[in-house]
Amino acid sequence: GCAAVIGAGLGPLAEAAARDATILVYGILSGALGQIPFGPMVTRGVKLAGFHLAWSMLDIPERRKAAVSHLVEGLVSGAYRPVIDRAFPFERIREAYAYLAANEQVGKIIVEF
Repeated sequence: GCAAVIGAGLGPLAEAAARDATILVYGILSGALGQIPFGPMVTRGVKLAGFHLAWSMLDIPERRKAAVSHLVEGLVSGAYRPVIDRAFPFERIREAYAYLAANEQVGKIIVEF
């Protein structure tokens, strides 16, 4: 499968997908919906599925419970750790904001109090 925030790239992604692939669409940030790729869907069995966190996970209690349990276990075990780009003391909050505004970070920006 392939997960994608999609727009105009849906067609090329479907053309490149393997036989019986599933493309999971989880966002339309550009607002462009793209054309439904009927060719790959019919000739190679490519499937499209939409995903929205609130509708697909959080609104269904048993899925929410399983997801929270999975995340808590990962955090407790250390398997899930946030990527921290930089930490700034509170006294340098303006610098931290400027760094955030530059949009060059890879990971979280931490402000320490």
